[in-house]
Amino acid sequence: MGSTLDAAALSDFSSDHSFTFSASSGSFRGGAWNSLSQCGARLASPDGETAARDTSRTTLQTPSEPGERMACQEQVVHCISGGLILAGVLFLLRQLRFQMPYGRYAGSSKRWLVPARVAWFLQELPSFLVPVLLLLSTHQPSILGKYLLLCTFCLHYFHRTFIYSLFTKSRPSPLKIMISAFAFCSFNGFCQGHYLLHCAEYTEAWLRDIRLVTGLILFFLGMAINIHSDYILRCLREPGDFTYKIPRGGLFDYISGANFFGEIMEWFGYAIATWSMPAFSFAFFTTCLIGPRAYHHHRWGCAFNSSAMKK
Repeated sequence: MGSTLDAAALSDFSSDHSFTFSASSGSFRGGAWNSLSQCGARLASPDGETAARDTSRTTLQTPSEPGERMACQEQVVHCISGGLILAGVLFLLRQLRFQMPYGRYAGSSKRWLVPARVAWFLQELPSFLVPVLLLLSTHQPSILGKYLLLCTFCLHYFHRTFIYSLFTKSRPSPLKIMISAFAFCSFNGFCQGHYLLHCAEYTEAWLRDIRLVTGLILFFLGMAINIHSDYILRCLREPGDFTYKIPRGGLFDYISGANFFGEIMEWFGYAIATWSMPAFSFAFFTTCLIGPRAYHHHRWGCAFNSSAMKK
């Protein structure tokens, strides 16, 4: 999990290329997608007038509220989002041939291994801590929409960091995997938190928007599936037992990777609720990362059942 994301900025980026979603058409406005190819160019601040506010859309722009400590770094947000999409494609292509070397695919080497509970806590912590620190350093009037969306993101990683890591019975994780995941969570935590707090605008009308309602329903449904599936997996083994077994119950009766399915549903629900490029790029990356892993788990389970039947 994770990759080193180049936070280089877009060159000569004007407000005519601001990252904008139209709530009425559900489409991108401006040249944000076309400008992603310029991420290797010099860091430049956008010139020109700020786009007019609209009650029916969310827009990425530089906030001007007094007391704001951090301006919207739209070039950085675009570059990280583009990096997530590119990294997702690369991980997808790699995992079509090779499994990520952790868990049941980690191999027999015991060098440079980190206990699973420590690894999960450290690698997931930035995704919770960075947005919280950004929130605490932000001085602006309370805007329910963006705080609600930020809380959904932090809720997932609060569970991952402080609850899941405490009860997991996974195998020790390779150090390089933990470091990569830590780096990814740091970049992504900043991107999601900074976008919501300093770039996006959600008016009161957004609280009644069908995308917000639908997205939150999908998010919490996916989170429930994910947590319940993790519980089933934990109950398969006693502490210290690393023997793999086929999970039964819940969605595992229908889907080999029910826990992965739940997490993918979570992040696409979050993306729909925020209707933002950073969230959609994160959901895409998550699908490319754990989708192939679910496929490899399914193949492993089929081979395991076939071997058991022969015995």
